[in-house]
Amino acid sequence: MIKGKASILIPAFENPNSLRSCLNSIRYADLSDVGEVIVVDDCSKSKLNNIVTSFIFKIPNLSYVRNIENLGMVKNWNKSLRISNCEYVSILHHDDYLTKGSISKRVRHLMQNKECAMVGTKGALYRFSSKSPMVFFPNLAK
Repeated sequence: MIKGKASILIPAFENPNSLRSCLNSIRYADLSDVGEVIVVDDCSKSKLNNIVTSFIFKIPNLSYVRNIENLGMVKNWNKSLRISNCEYVSILHHDDYLTKGSISKRVRHLMQNKECAMVGTKGALYRFSSKSPMVFFPNLAK
């Protein structure tokens, strides 16, 4: 485990302008609970590495991984999850952005609610026992 409770994973393909906006939002977010930010490029033809390089001194623990072949969306997400080194993960797609404090709020919610499986912008998913179905509660993680 590395210092910081959460990994921000950014599976990316093409669209350098969206990736730049996404990384810019991370730059100004509260990163106190973030241990690493990893961009996983799914073999884009555009030079996403140049975008990431321009943020390397602006975002702590930012790294870039480029697939040697296109894996497709879901396999790229799974690869992102496999290379994460933190207890919690936030998959932030390259055309999304973070708001200030959103990661800290989610990490705090997960730490205080061990039965919580996933926290998102619109709510949280809970599993109260291994045999129970997942239950969605809207707006819990605000």
